[in-house]
Amino acid sequence: MASENKGDKGPSDSLSDADGEKGAKSASSGSPGDPDEGDEDKKEKGKSPNQLNKEIKQGKAPKDVERVDVGKVKGEQTHAHFKDGSTLNKDGTWKHGDSNLSRATQKWLENNGWKLPK
Repeated sequence: MASENKGDKGPSDSLSDADGEKGAKSASSGSPGDPDEGDEDKKEKGKSPNQLNKEIKQGKAPKDVERVDVGKVKGEQTHAHFKDGSTLNKDGTWKHGDSNLSRATQKWLENNGWKLPK
């Protein structure tokens, strides 16, 4: 039986040798450093609009933030609406109006992937 197992492993070993380079690439993509890189990407992108709206509803966001919407039309960006009627796109351009954002709002937006207006 042990020789049969070795025989069974033999062809799979030769397949893994043939795929060795591919296996090495997939192994490197699964290295411990890569999940950290994914976390950094998440930090740059921030939370989803649904998560942000949940924070707003729960009172964990600054009081002047009303809601976050996803762009519905081609070219429209995810944007944040404020209680004064202004709206800020994720790239830091104003969609509607203009507002003086509080430091708390600026920090919250930056932590969630927004660029601040200049």
